[in-house]
Parts: sequence; C-alpha cells; structure tokens
Amino acid sequence: MGGVARVKVITCKIKVSKSTTRKIELGSYMNDKVFEIWQRKREQGFLSWLFKSTLGAVAFYLVFSIVFQYSTVSEQGVPAFFQSQASNFALFTLLMLIGNGVLWLYREASFKKEARRRNIL
Repeated sequence: MGGVARVKVITCKIKVSKSTTRKIELGSYMNDKVFEIWQRKREQGFLSWLFKSTLGAVAFYLVFSIVFQYSTVSEQGVPAFFQSQASNFALFTLLMLIGNGVLWLYREASFKKEARRRNIL
C-alpha cells in the first residue's frame, strides 16, 4: 500500500535592493551545499559521527560550565567542583548522545529523500 508524500512549499519574495527581488522556496529541497556536506559526513559512519559530535558538545559544555560556575565554588577546590557537577555532566552527555542520534536519523532521512529526488540512489 503506497502513498504519495506531499510537501508544503512556502514561497517568499525577498527584496534584495530597490530593483531586485529574490524568490525563495522553503521546505522543498535540500540545499546543494548541505547535501554535499552531509554526503561527506555520512561516509564517517554513524558511531564515529555520533562520538565526535557528542564529544565536541560535551567539551564545549565542560569549558563554559567551568568558566561561568567555578568562581561561585572556587573556595571548595577543583575536585569538589567536579564532584558537585558530575551528575550534570553525565546527564548532558546522555542527552547529547540521544539528541545527536535523532539528528543523524533526521539528516539521513532528508539526505536519502533528496538523493532519490536527484536520482542518485
């Protein structure tokens, strides 16, 4: 039992200058640049991409939590600070793993849909 998926296309006209107007269709297709970038990233594989993306987000969170929160507990010392924040770091890591996994699935589905539209797959 097959069906036809319909995509709602929103057309916007943007005035670039006094005499030039650009027409943009939103929701219709994947941008060429985004398509090529994802094509390269998917060659890494799911687990490699998931690990790198999550590690980058966790490192970013770790650095900024130290910068903005350490000064409030600096008299207790670094080990006490990390013990108090351990549950936050673990929860953030778990949520980023789940979030990045869902993001991979979404991007992969968009990529495959666009590849079929371009007759690549």
